[in-house]
Amino acid sequence: MLFDLINNTKLRRKLFIAFFTFTLIIVFVVGMSFWFYAKRDTIHEITNEIEEITTDILKLVKNENNFIEQESVQDKFYRTGVSENQKRNRTLLQDLQKRISKLLKNKEIQEFGVDSRLQELQKDLKEYENAFKNFVTKTFQKGNKNYGLENDLQKITTQLEEKNQISPIVLYTLKGFEKDYLMRKDSASFIDFHNAIREAILTTAHSETKDLLEKYQQKFMQIVALDKELSLFKDSKMGTYQQMRESSDRAIARIENISRIVEEKVKNMRGQFQNIFVITLLIVVVVSLTFSYFLSFFITIPITELSKAMHKAIEMNFSEDLKPARKYTNDEIGQLTEDFNLMIKRIQMQFQEIKENARLLFESNQFLKDINKQLEDSEKRLEKLASIKETLFDTITQDLKSPLNSLKGFLSLMQHHPETFSPQELSAIAQDMYASFDKISVMITSLVQWSQLQTDELELNPNHFNISTMIEQVIAQLSPMAESKQIRVINHAKSEFIVDADKDMMNFTLRNLLSNAIKFTHEGGKVEIFIQNRGKDKYMVSISDTGVGISQELLEKIFMPEIHVSMLGTKKEKGSGFGLMMCKDFIQKNGGKLYIDSELGKGTTVYFTIKKANKNKETSNS
Repeated sequence: MLFDLINNTKLRRKLFIAFFTFTLIIVFVVGMSFWFYAKRDTIHEITNEIEEITTDILKLVKNENNFIEQESVQDKFYRTGVSENQKRNRTLLQDLQKRISKLLKNKEIQEFGVDSRLQELQKDLKEYENAFKNFVTKTFQKGNKNYGLENDLQKITTQLEEKNQISPIVLYTLKGFEKDYLMRKDSASFIDFHNAIREAILTTAHSETKDLLEKYQQKFMQIVALDKELSLFKDSKMGTYQQMRESSDRAIARIENISRIVEEKVKNMRGQFQNIFVITLLIVVVVSLTFSYFLSFFITIPITELSKAMHKAIEMNFSEDLKPARKYTNDEIGQLTEDFNLMIKRIQMQFQEIKENARLLFESNQFLKDINKQLEDSEKRLEKLASIKETLFDTITQDLKSPLNSLKGFLSLMQHHPETFSPQELSAIAQDMYASFDKISVMITSLVQWSQLQTDELELNPNHFNISTMIEQVIAQLSPMAESKQIRVINHAKSEFIVDADKDMMNFTLRNLLSNAIKFTHEGGKVEIFIQNRGKDKYMVSISDTGVGISQELLEKIFMPEIHVSMLGTKKEKGSGFGLMMCKDFIQKNGGKLYIDSELGKGTTVYFTIKKANKNKETSNS
């Protein structure tokens, strides 16, 4: 019957009962926590205060040492009679007394049983204060060489020297014994001085000198008495300094003892707190778990099952095999379960329609993406072909026009006036026509290769070969051209340099670069070829000439495919304008780099790198 009553109770009432119960538990735990924290803060304040008191006591000793080692040897202290260290100690002692009095009012101090020790510490500090004050006063009385009793001794010895009524040896002996005592402060030095001055008094005939010696003895005895009172005399076991040391040592020992007792009490109390907290926490946990168990049966289980049904629906993607969620109660959660089951049925129907539409949409999108990709590729290729076409037309218009006009002129003369030419002239015209035709052929071949290179239609066929042999062959091919201009071609690459590259591309590159070097070098100049190692895997080939050079402005444009650059040689030789661009592209295709260093009027050096061949592979015949 109780089960049915709870099962039919509204969810709002169930939640109110649950929240009210947990609120009571939280209030209890928070109250315990506040009590623990307040206790902990109080103990923390006590330990901090004790640590600060310990630090201040050590500061007292430090100030005392500063007075003895520094201030007591300075004239300022004896001139003013005021000690800064004594002031600081007085302030520290007043503050310490206030702190100790404040601690004595704390009830935890009484619980720890250290209140009597703190009262004794107050007495020790009072004794220390009096002893230090007395020590400073007597130190001031004693003085130094410029003030006080020690200064009086110096004045008396000065008067004795001025009167000159006592033997210099006697006076020197007295001053020596005085100095020995002031340095050693022992009984032997004291006795030596005492005997020496007594003898000097007895042997002195002048009354005025005797009075000065007696005054000298009196001042010395006052200094000895002060040294004994200050515990500076070696044989003295009692004195102000000794009292001061004993008071400070007792205070330090006492505060350390108090600190140790408090730490032990705090450690024990901390253990008690932990035990109380653990027991309280266990009780709270047991009560909470017990209450939560019964509460979850009537509240959380239906919600949990409904949540599982939701997650299962998502995991199964609202599949038709999904079973309806179970209804546990007749409250709001039961109604929510019914609504959820109805929603699932409707979602399943709509989801099937969405899946079908999504499939069709995906297929359409994929088809459109493929078409767009093809259009983009076609557009890029058309743009590149248009650029190549424009360049080809410009070259054909500019560079092929001249040799074609020459051919046309020769043919026109031969057609209309054949009888005017001798056999020798016809042979010369035929040679010129052949040269023009050869230029056209070379230019067309270069244009075809360049266009293939731009459209990636020229395939790379790498081989291993000795590039130095290829250089010699190219030099031999171009030697007539060099000899016609009396140009020396010096090959420094005589050793074997095996490379991994396309032979045809490298042959074209070497022939073009060497041809350019000869073309743009004046008669009587020279062209040099070098090969050097460039790291572990490459060679550096350089072709330098003493020709006309290239301006910086032209160097910046020479490798731009959109700008067609063609220069005449020193004998008006003409080129295709594509040689250097093709050389650079060929070198890059073979994994190298090409760059030019030139100075107008002094010459040009072309550098390019090429890969070394792998030694484990065979070298092809060059």
